[in-house]
Amino acid sequence: MFLANSVERPLKISFTRDRYLWQPQYDPVCSGTWPITLALFLNSARWQTLVMDVMIFTQILSYKFLPTTSAALLESITLTAPIHLAQTKLYHPAKDRLICGAWESAPVLGSFSVIGLETVTCANSWTTHFRPPLSQITTLVLQWHLDVLSCLRTLRECRALLNCTLHVVEIPPDRETLLTGEEMLKEHSVHAYLPNLDEFILLGTVNDLGNDAVFLLLDYVTTPVLQYLTIGNQHRWRRRIFVDFLKRSLCPMVGLRLLNVSIPEDHLLSCLENIDEFLSILHVTSNRIDGLDMSFSENIIRRVSYDPAVPALPLCPSLERLELNANVLNARDGLLAKMVKSRWTPPEDDSCMFTRIRIVGLSVRSFSNHRLDITHLVDLREKGLEFILDKDCPSVSLNKRRHFERKRTKLKDGFTNE
Repeated sequence: MFLANSVERPLKISFTRDRYLWQPQYDPVCSGTWPITLALFLNSARWQTLVMDVMIFTQILSYKFLPTTSAALLESITLTAPIHLAQTKLYHPAKDRLICGAWESAPVLGSFSVIGLETVTCANSWTTHFRPPLSQITTLVLQWHLDVLSCLRTLRECRALLNCTLHVVEIPPDRETLLTGEEMLKEHSVHAYLPNLDEFILLGTVNDLGNDAVFLLLDYVTTPVLQYLTIGNQHRWRRRIFVDFLKRSLCPMVGLRLLNVSIPEDHLLSCLENIDEFLSILHVTSNRIDGLDMSFSENIIRRVSYDPAVPALPLCPSLERLELNANVLNARDGLLAKMVKSRWTPPEDDSCMFTRIRIVGLSVRSFSNHRLDITHLVDLREKGLEFILDKDCPSVSLNKRRHFERKRTKLKDGFTNE
């Protein structure tokens, strides 16, 4: 009735179930959802946005009378997955044409996402399962683990890409040649040039910080217009790779987020020195409480501060938004607020031009340990500072960005498009 009454208007469809409730033997015919599924697929020519569980796609494949009409209006696809997907027999590549045919001929499709597979390492041939038109995709989100080589081969086809989120794992050693993943990368030499990429989110494996997958990927990527970069879940900072990436790309880095990345103080300082001209958003957090990630030191705070007695620009003169948590802050109480206050009122003359820090986010385990910082930053609220204070360091969720999205402001708030 709904489809009939909507005449020929574009359809925005969301057809999913709680992914924790799915059963591997789920069958849409037996469950009673078959008539709905069939009706939706019969109207694929009217799809504009589609959010659907991948189980519906794969279970429906045996019904070969489904049409393969094009989806001329389709702009966005999001496929969700049950939590137990790794234990199910999901893929039937020989039959996928019945389903994928619709978006293979979708001329305006720009966004393709697969979410809910945080713990699954996907086969290298993932594109044969879903076959998105990678050459026209502008937003790509793959929330499953792909090895570095598979990521590079995918990115190489995505010349129109503007926003990309990948969960990266290292290449397993070759059992025959005994080559390591890094050696295989050098042997294959697959380089990805992304001329339009604006935002890049690269997340390692939450439960395996002993890998360098994200940095191995960056070593083979060039992004000349990249503005927003997120690196997550890396046990060590590969300074040479990061600096080479910047020199190769020559990108105007505006925003940098380091989430659960173990980076020594001198490496963080070097990183900021390499990108400080345009950097306006800096976010450094960690979920380690052993003190090993306390890289935002008094030295860095002094370098970012403005000192009228020193005729020089502070480090990161364009910085407007700073977010930290207690696990990375290694400074005496009060110094952080003193730095923000020093940047709050630029000099009246043009002797030293820098930007006011307008937004500060701080997550702490104990208010008493940061009493002076909190007191002075709260005082600056009355002058216009947006100060966001969280009690207890949040568990840094790298698969969902809710924690950061609730802190959005007019400043690209970026790092927001999922």
